[in-house]
Parts: sequence; structure tokens; C-alpha cells
Amino acid sequence: MSSISGYSGPEIKYEQAKNPNVQTQLSEQHLLSPLAHTLPLNEGFESGLVKFNNPASGNTVDWAISTDYYHSGSQSVRNQYTNSNTQNILMETDIIDLTGPGNAYLEFWHIAKTEGTWDKCYVEVSIDGGTNYTSIPASAYQGSSADYASRQYFHEDSYALWGTQGETPNNATWWKQEKFSLAAYNSNNVKIRFRLTSDGSLIRDSWIIDDIKVVELALYVDKSKTSGANNGTSWTDAYTDLQVALDNANLNDQVWVAAGTYYPTSSPDGISTDPRDKAFHISSDLKLYGGFIGTEALLSKRDWVANETILSGDFGANDVVSGIGASLLIENNTENAYHVFMVKSVTSGTLDGFTISGGNANGSSVIQFSGNQFFRAIAGGIYVRFSSFILGNLNVKGNSANTAGGIFIDHTNNN
Repeated sequence: MSSISGYSGPEIKYEQAKNPNVQTQLSEQHLLSPLAHTLPLNEGFESGLVKFNNPASGNTVDWAISTDYYHSGSQSVRNQYTNSNTQNILMETDIIDLTGPGNAYLEFWHIAKTEGTWDKCYVEVSIDGGTNYTSIPASAYQGSSADYASRQYFHEDSYALWGTQGETPNNATWWKQEKFSLAAYNSNNVKIRFRLTSDGSLIRDSWIIDDIKVVELALYVDKSKTSGANNGTSWTDAYTDLQVALDNANLNDQVWVAAGTYYPTSSPDGISTDPRDKAFHISSDLKLYGGFIGTEALLSKRDWVANETILSGDFGANDVVSGIGASLLIENNTENAYHVFMVKSVTSGTLDGFTISGGNANGSSVIQFSGNQFFRAIAGGIYVRFSSFILGNLNVKGNSANTAGGIFIDHTNNN
């Protein structure tokens, strides 16, 4: 949706026929590399060195499959380095296309039993097909290493568990997961590599890596997944309550919502006992996407037309809507929420791929949300204040209000 700042009309219906997330053009690199990796990328080394391998030349010591150490399955990849290794590289065998995903992450498990601060384990990315590589910056790191932020490499001192002497790795307890955001590389084809260097003094055991993944991460919401863990980490374990997912999301998270009808379950002030004050609400930078069937691994695979995802304030599920324009009539909506979706103090957010319906802003006075007043007589559908928020691929219908039945945007820069 473009330029709806200040809109105060009764209702908006907005649909976009073409899915903007579908990549219709291939980059030059992709055309030259028909075997390019796509998301999700998974390499557990159970079939050997397939998606990651040694370079044709240049390594002092090559990486090899290990059956002594593994995080899952029965194999990993290991580099038993020696003194004065200029570089021991494990590199992705082809590029991976990040031109479509908006929230890609690199994850892997490892044991970096290398001499602390002297023998260094780097994680690096190339955006020019493998000609030049740079370390993934500390700003992208989301693991728990003690000193990656200051050093930008791993070693035995990264985790106290790994010891500082000649300890032998413990396959049962030493594995650590690392996680890097690849958001800085959006719109690029990238290659990932792991590089070990050593000095001429002491050596330790090895660097061992398993279960490398490049995935598009999100919090998952699916009201039908009542038998899962309800923690949002996968479609299987999806949250069933959308507001709980929003409350537990981290800054800049994507929230993917499967088809179905969702009702707000809490008031934005956390105090009101009036059930009509319940509304979906966010006050931090989040990106919400509807239109999923509940199995997708990529944002581009959703279809918000076929998989309608409804955010509804019609708690009784009994609204009767008739007429159009001046003759529009909505009945049985006296119990409906005053607002369906509320936004405050968001500097970069998105609501995309939803039907917004059943709001009835016919109340009096105000409700406080994130330090500001929201009038119960304004905006039955979407109410945005002091935010920069993208609204796209929305069907806003069946809402009513004393002012602005569909959408009201106040003191904001919207798209």
C-alpha cells in the first residue's frame, strides 16, 4: 500500500495481484551457477563433503569426515591442524541465493579446540563469488561466545567448557551452537567458508563442525498446532496465540502466521478488564506476514489469497454485513473489539497478507498504550500512532467506527 498517511475514511480494501516476494529475475551470478544453493540449506556431512568441501588447492591441512565426533547423525567434519598453518579452509561448494529472503541466518554446531587467541577459527562470507572474503561482523553474531564480539573468531577460550590445556573434546557435552544474522547480505549471492589459521607454537586437538544451516528464521503462529511445544520455533511447535508470539518476539523478528481466524486475547495497557479493549498490539519493530499454509520454509512461498489469514475483532463470530458505501450496515457487533490492530512507536515494521475485520470503535474515552492515548471511537480496523509502518496486501473490511472505520494513521510516516 502506498501513501495512506492521514487516511480517515470508513474502510479500505487493498489487494495486490502480484506477490512482491517472488523473485522473477535471476542475478548474473545465479545464471552462471545453475547449481546454486537455495534456502533452506542443510549440511550434516552424513553423505560426506557435499555442500562444503576443501578448496582445490591452498590448504595446509585439509578437512576430513570424522566418525569420532558428531552433533547429530554419525559424522561431522574435522580439521586436525598443525603448526604454522596459513589457512585451512572449508568452503561452500557454490553460492547461496539471498536475493529473496529478508531474514536469513547462518547456524552451525562446533567444537573449536584450538590454542586460545593464537590458533583462530574464522567464519567468513564472500559477495563476489568467492574472490574476496570478510569475517561476519560482531554486530551479526547472536551466539553466546565469551569474546566473539571483540575478536571475531573462535578458539578454546570462547567457552570455558572447552578448557585451556590439552583436553580431549567430549562429544557428549562440548558441542556449541552459533548463530549469525545474514541480513547485511540481503540482495546478494554469497559464499560461506570456515577458515582455521595457527601460529608456530602450541597446537590443540582440532576444529570440528556439524549441522550447518542457512535458513530464513521467523516466529511461527498456527492456531491449529495445539499438540506442539507452543514456542514458535517451527511450524510444528508454532504459537497458537498471535499476541503471545508478538509479546515474545525480539526486535526486527519476522512473525509468520498460518491461515485461519485469530482473535486478540489481551488489552494493550495490560490493565483493562473490558473485553472490548482487547486488540492485537505492537510497540517494537516487527514484521508480520500472513498467508501461509503452515509448512513453508520461505517467505516467498506464501499465498495470502489462497491461505486467508484473518485478524478479527468479532468475538461472537456473528457479524452480519450488508450493503455498501452509504448503505453499509454491520449488525450484531456490539461485543466486538474497539480496535483490531494497534501500533505505537514502531520505527520499521510491516503488516502484510492479512484480512482485518470485525473492529467496532464506537466507545468513549481512551485507552493508554505505550505512553499515548488511543481513542475508543477511532479506527475499528487498524490504529497507528507515531510509527513508520508498512501496510501491504491487506483486505480491511467489515469494520466500523465513529471516525475512520478501517484505518487511522496519526503522526506517522507510513507506506
